Amino acid sequence: MPSRNTTLAGIAMMLLGILLFSLNDVMGKWLVATYTVGQVLLLRSAAALLVIIPFVVKQGVGRTLRPERPGLQLLRVTLGSCEVALFYWAVSYLPLADTMTLWLAAPVWAVVLAALLLGERVDAGRWLAVAAGFVGVAIALNPSGQSLSLPALIALVGSFSFAAMMITGRQLRGTPDVTLVFWQTLG
Repeated sequence: MPSRNTTLAGIAMMLLGILLFSLNDVMGKWLVATYTVGQVLLLRSAAALLVIIPFVVKQGVGRTLRPERPGLQLLRVTLGSCEVALFYWAVSYLPLADTMTLWLAAPVWAVVLAALLLGERVDAGRWLAVAAGFVGVAIALNPSGQSLSLPALIALVGSFSFAAMMITGRQLRGTPDVTLVFWQTLG
């Protein structure tokens, strides 16, 4: 059982991570008002690369540059890049809160994909949660001529890309985190 200090450190790190991801989303919303999605992605990747390089050196450049299962790694990077690009594209047209609400469809997609692609058993309770999540997304979309817009569909496709990326990540469990993050940053 983890000690109290370890548990508190874990909670603090999780809260810090949530804060940083939130700041990333807000800064992205702010930046796409002035710059193109491609420019924002380049800036984001360049900044992340500066942070990840010391970890790559520590792990070993050769080990990082030779990922296990390169085809699956390429698929994960492609899905992740699509997810981020679609997020910034959607948020350039929609309020951040609306985009994030639609992004919450990702767990719904993830359960369905895990069952279909990974053969995971999903019990009735989880299928009920998936149905409730789907209803929640439908309510958020408020499917009328006014709200079912291209930006809303872009956000949904982005959330699907995010879920698919997470599923491919499950298949790359043996790959070191630094390798996963490095290749995603380059993507």
